[in-house]
Amino acid sequence: MLNSIEFLSGSQDLIGIRSKGASVRPFKRLRALEISAQQQYQKRLTELEQRLESVQQKIQTLKDQQIERGAIIASPEIREAIKEFRIQEVELRSERREIRKKLREDIEGLKRNLMLLSILIVPLLIVIGGGIYLFKRNQ
Repeated sequence: MLNSIEFLSGSQDLIGIRSKGASVRPFKRLRALEISAQQQYQKRLTELEQRLESVQQKIQTLKDQQIERGAIIASPEIREAIKEFRIQEVELRSERREIRKKLREDIEGLKRNLMLLSILIVPLLIVIGGGIYLFKRNQ
């Protein structure tokens, strides 16, 4: 609508001056830091995923053995093994959740520090520049 009004008012120069919209310019260094943080935790996450998958396969194997035997009620050994594997599964899932939480905290910390630095550095430079100017003017 603004373009139409500016065009009808006879000034095509104004149309070219106005911005064309927001452009996204990501912080390349921040992205690189995020990637390095993800790589740091990815190895541990992969190991946990493999262990969790192994435990889940063992549970399924025990359940399949129970079904093959035709037993409606599992033997005490099978129940105990399933219980043990379930405990391991819960521990592995909570550890995985904790690692992902740490990864998010690291990334958010990097973003927060960068934002804080970018917000504080300009006023700090202005104060320092003003102090230097005042000091030189008074000499």
